[in-house]
Amino acid sequence: MRIWHKAFIGILAIAGLTGCWDQTLLKDVRLILNTGLDEGPNTNMRTTFVVVDKKSLPRLMYADGYTARETRGNLAKQLTRVPDTSKNRLVAIGEKMAKNKLVTILDVFYRDPKSALSAKIAIIEGEAKDFLAREHKHKPNLIVNLDRQVISAEKATIVPIVNLQSILKLIHDPGQDIVIPYMGPGDSGGVVKGVALFSNQSLAGFLSDSESPIYLLLAGQMGKTATFSLKTKKNKALGSLITLRVYKSKSHMKLTVLNHQAHVDIQVNMQAQVEEFPQNHLSDEKNVRSLNELISAEMTEEAVKVVQKLQQMNCDALGIGRQLIAFHHDYWKTLDWDFVYPTIQIDPHVHVKLTRPGIIN
Repeated sequence: MRIWHKAFIGILAIAGLTGCWDQTLLKDVRLILNTGLDEGPNTNMRTTFVVVDKKSLPRLMYADGYTARETRGNLAKQLTRVPDTSKNRLVAIGEKMAKNKLVTILDVFYRDPKSALSAKIAIIEGEAKDFLAREHKHKPNLIVNLDRQVISAEKATIVPIVNLQSILKLIHDPGQDIVIPYMGPGDSGGVVKGVALFSNQSLAGFLSDSESPIYLLLAGQMGKTATFSLKTKKNKALGSLITLRVYKSKSHMKLTVLNHQAHVDIQVNMQAQVEEFPQNHLSDEKNVRSLNELISAEMTEEAVKVVQKLQQMNCDALGIGRQLIAFHHDYWKTLDWDFVYPTIQIDPHVHVKLTRPGIIN
């Protein structure tokens, strides 16, 4: 009797289950894997969609509208299935469009419950539609893999590790500005060219792919590794450069406020191994110490240039304002940070220690 009683209860419980009421079948949708956003010719926005389904190659489709949401609706009029952005992998924003406030550009991605917030984001040199069209022409099967180029650059400490979700907390943060990967056309396809700097959510300037790793190390955002080629003589003749691979880096920011003046000191300690150095002589401890001092001085000089560029662009990418809000709040409330930030003193110091001379000494 007990067995039948338990079986009856189990059948009732199963009958009461709702099942997969919110499922979305792939046969009923058209997946959008990349999205490009530009200013339109007659309307506020032109969106480029990389659309795929299980039976065809990725294809480009375009839609205009006054908002990003409207362009999605206009795309739906061109398709035989409902467009679905839940698998979106990259949001590419054209350079001109990026000069608008990010909150107005990306609002739809944060309000859509099915939005892929893990999607990578990149600012594109020129227009996103032209960039995606070139990529589609050169590699129609691989255009959906553009996000992997960004991930590769993250590991090489060329761009910060960001996505739609991570930049949301910075969009309304008065104490730190946003830095986003910067991509553009290359000789054989799209390449990562550095990072785009934002000031108050609007595009302000760029750091090249040789400057951005220095910024990331100053900010304590090292990827898996970072590579630098530095001169060891006054010129950059063949054989005069040393190539380093930084495998460990630690950054410390010290912020002081004295007489209503903020001063920032940034100490970066790196451990590196030699990847290429034709001159050799690294078995001599005296030569290694001399190289450490020379490389540290040169990288400090480069770091000063990067900091100056950040201040010229009024981009507080290092989060100095966030430190002021946290530890000097009374002082912060008296500031017009947009006016004060470019004038404060920021002193970076880079210390490099060669701990792995390489196989050849």
